[in-house]
Amino acid sequence: MELPEELVGIEEELDIDEETEPDVALGETDDDRPTQEEREEREQFVRFSFGDEEYALHVNAVRRLVDVGERTRVPRTAEAIDGITDLRGEITAVIDPRKLFDLPESDRDVDLQELIVFATGPEQGNSGIRVDAVDGVEATPVSQVILEPEDVDADVELVTELLEDPLVAGLIREQGDDRNVAYVPVMDVDAVLDVARSVSV
Repeated sequence: MELPEELVGIEEELDIDEETEPDVALGETDDDRPTQEEREEREQFVRFSFGDEEYALHVNAVRRLVDVGERTRVPRTAEAIDGITDLRGEITAVIDPRKLFDLPESDRDVDLQELIVFATGPEQGNSGIRVDAVDGVEATPVSQVILEPEDVDADVELVTELLEDPLVAGLIREQGDDRNVAYVPVMDVDAVLDVARSVSV
């Protein structure tokens, strides 16, 4: 899968290579050959965080990454709309997802935060979310992307609870060094936009 032009730089920083079917070299042992996980189809996600809370967006949902910059508060807009900003002549609504996910205010200075601009159609207008940090683009094996509780053999109650959040489209399953499993929520852009516009002033 090709990344949008605006995200290519971040892919290079993380040294994410396009998948190719490796050749079997002479003298190659079983240990040298790619594992099933390495051969598996992968999906790319933009990973970001609010404080210690990690989230993800499918790369197809992201148009570009920019600094937050100046924002103008618009009267009588929803509380979750942090203001509007001018990006290359396009007026873009800035959403503060902390209002949607009930997260505490950030300790990070707004000038150091980043704006993830959504890849939405013209009928939805231009908008994005203000995040503490964009951690990069990560290629995730499709077997680690959880869309239904039936996709897991363990942690069914936890996964069910996480997927019941209307703003979550799926989960990325990760295993840490201590063998504990963690689940990173994948945001549902359409749901975020709908709820952001409806959160009362």
